[in-house]
Amino acid sequence: MRIRDSIEELIKRSKIAAHKLGLNATGNHRKEPNQKRQFEIQNPATGEIKWARLSHLEFGSNPWRVATVDDQLDRVKRYAKELGIEATGIQERKRNARYFEVRHPDGRTRLTTLRNLQDQKNPFSKQTLEEQLNDAKASAKARGLKITGNFQTQGKGNRKIFEVVTTNGRSVYMQLNAIRRGFAPRISEEEQKELASMYAQKMGISITGKKKRSDSGATLFEVTNGIETTFSQLSHLKLGQNPWQAPFKINKTGYFYLYEIIHKENKFLGFGVTNNHQRRHSDHLMECRKEGAAIRRIELIQMHGAKCLELETSIKRIVKNNKHVEIIGFKTESAPYTDELIKKIRAKIRIQIKDN
Repeated sequence: MRIRDSIEELIKRSKIAAHKLGLNATGNHRKEPNQKRQFEIQNPATGEIKWARLSHLEFGSNPWRVATVDDQLDRVKRYAKELGIEATGIQERKRNARYFEVRHPDGRTRLTTLRNLQDQKNPFSKQTLEEQLNDAKASAKARGLKITGNFQTQGKGNRKIFEVVTTNGRSVYMQLNAIRRGFAPRISEEEQKELASMYAQKMGISITGKKKRSDSGATLFEVTNGIETTFSQLSHLKLGQNPWQAPFKINKTGYFYLYEIIHKENKFLGFGVTNNHQRRHSDHLMECRKEGAAIRRIELIQMHGAKCLELETSIKRIVKNNKHVEIIGFKTESAPYTDELIKKIRAKIRIQIKDN
């Protein structure tokens, strides 16, 4: 099953990508129906705001720079190469988009847009609806789900979403691609509330029962520590993120830290970033004591906040599919200890220090 980055991770990546372009990502984001998520970007020179996709920012596309046809063609060639196809250099304007011709290794040619190539959509791999449905049924069956064949249309593009019956008999509608890629059906609101309550209790707080929607459409649960209240996402509560803790600021001095953790006779490496390493160390000590774990800090590196975040993100990609230690603060920022892993991490630290 594909592991998706959390919204928080995507925001971090947008800030890093924007910083490399001399821009600022505000942290705001939006997700419109049938569209990729966009992130709010500010031009520090003018104060002007624009929206941009993460993939475009990470590729180096500046929202304030209008790309020429030659610029677009260069990007088409790069993206086509990543998909194992070739851009012929032929292009034409149709309706409100520019189409570029690409060639398959077997000689077939088709027209596609730069946006489709950026989104890794291979114009030669499109399946018929029946083929998509058969693939989705096989994937669903392996997970105990059943596709009934009933569907509804969604959004302006009339995208089909199909009815899926879960193992407990609940009916939900999902996109075929989401089923094929192993995404789980969305849980009910009552199940979300129960999980939010359980995760909150582990942190020593509780939910009040109130909830609201964020600007991006995510469900937020009101939590209280007995003194004050605030709102938090279920995914943040699951990771043990303190709803009252200030977010990491990339424009200030940051610290990257590395810990050796012994938990239930297993050895792990834990890592992270902070603007206040003393307070973060105290928090980690407290959470580890609760779980009967012993920790020892083996690295503490001071550098620019953006560099810290870039380093943390690169290490998270290395350990993404590894087992993590179930301790608040390290639930995604950890991996089983190996000499090879610590060498990789220290090599990345040296590169960041050199570039800092």
